Amino acid sequence: MWQCCSQWGYCGTSDEYCGAGSQQGPYDAPPATNDVSVVDIVTPKFFNGILNQADASCVGKNFYSRSAFLDALGSFSQFGRTGAEEDTMREIAAFFAHVTHETGQFCCIEEIDGRRSKDLLQTWQDYYDESSTLYPCNSSKGYYGQGQIQLSWNFNYGPAGNSIGFDELNAPATVANEQYFSECCNQLGVSTGDNLTC
Repeated sequence: MWQCCSQWGYCGTSDEYCGAGSQQGPYDAPPATNDVSVVDIVTPKFFNGILNQADASCVGKNFYSRSAFLDALGSFSQFGRTGAEEDTMREIAAFFAHVTHETGQFCCIEEIDGRRSKDLLQTWQDYYDESSTLYPCNSSKGYYGQGQIQLSWNFNYGPAGNSIGFDELNAPATVANEQYFSECCNQLGVSTGDNLTC
């Protein structure tokens, strides 16, 4: 469900949450959805074509699944469902390009070296923004890249938890316990569009 948060950190869908003073600025109602079926686009052949590139020894090989993706899709009714059909195909292609890149073709479920020793110069605690009062850090947790999107930083984990419905600041590993753009566009039979820049 579409939500935004007031300047005081309370979230909802009415003007008092989404109007002037909203944390992300005033919002208009979400656009109407189209008739495109994401289920018909993200076929078993498409999904498994990515998954099958991962080595059999990869932890993600037995973690990621099309059914888990479709279950998650139920919480995001607008994903791949707005704009023209080609826009929808590009959105899906961009999502899978990002996920494929971040997970190494569904091989990894955590950022490589994300949970490093506190003795090293770069530690998972470097992903804390202690000035974030809306999404305060839990000093015993790591906010390094985890899950398909490789979410990082407490100020990203907090809103993700609000959207998905769990306490992401105290349980950031939850995203890793749930179940390349032009290449994905080609597989879906759609052009990359005119605004692709590298």
